[in-house]
Amino acid sequence: MTLSEYSDVSIPPIIHSGKCSEYSVDISLDGPQLAIDAIAIQKSQQTTSIMKDESTAGERFSSGYDDEDTDTSSDDETASVQSDHTIDSTRRLLRKASQRLRHQSMVEENKILQAELSHYKNSVESTLRQKLDLKNKCDTLESQLAQAMDTIQHNKVQAQRWSEERAQRERDFMNQLNELCSEMKRNEYVMMGEIIDRDKKISEMQNRLNEVEGRSGAAREGGVVAHVEIDMDDESWNDDSSCEFI
Repeated sequence: MTLSEYSDVSIPPIIHSGKCSEYSVDISLDGPQLAIDAIAIQKSQQTTSIMKDESTAGERFSSGYDDEDTDTSSDDETASVQSDHTIDSTRRLLRKASQRLRHQSMVEENKILQAELSHYKNSVESTLRQKLDLKNKCDTLESQLAQAMDTIQHNKVQAQRWSEERAQRERDFMNQLNELCSEMKRNEYVMMGEIIDRDKKISEMQNRLNEVEGRSGAAREGGVVAHVEIDMDDESWNDDSSCEFI
């Protein structure tokens, strides 16, 4: 017999002392040991049925002759004891088969739970790896952001320093320009005064030159006296000119 033939095993009824007790089981076996247990149960029940039939036949035969025959009563008691023992054995086998089925079911459930646990464990590990990767990326971005903020702060400080330096240079340049303008105005005022003074002197010298020329014409007519006066005027002219240019 194959395992598929043990899938639906029906145990025949067991008859004892005029009472009918039916024990039947529908077993879906997953292993050789359960098949062996089912075969043993079936054989035990068949033996019990045969023994009960023989006991019933013996009782009917003995009732035709003598109801008080001690040998027949002893055989009936022996058969009854054997039947009780067989029933107990059958119950034990049924309990074992039921326990094996429960154990097999628990094993299957355990396998399913282990598979689910492994799946969840892999999912959690994958999630943890992703979380770790994201944390590393966040740390990298935070480091880059900190560096960028430091660079921006440094650039701001440098730009502020340059702005202050430029403002200071502009102020210095404007001060120097104002000083130069003031100095130019002073020099211009002085030079204008000198120019005016020289113009006056030039005008005076021109007038004196005209006078000298007039005197020269009169001297030609007047003789030696005029020559003497001209010489004196020339000496004074030379003295004034030398002082002027000095």
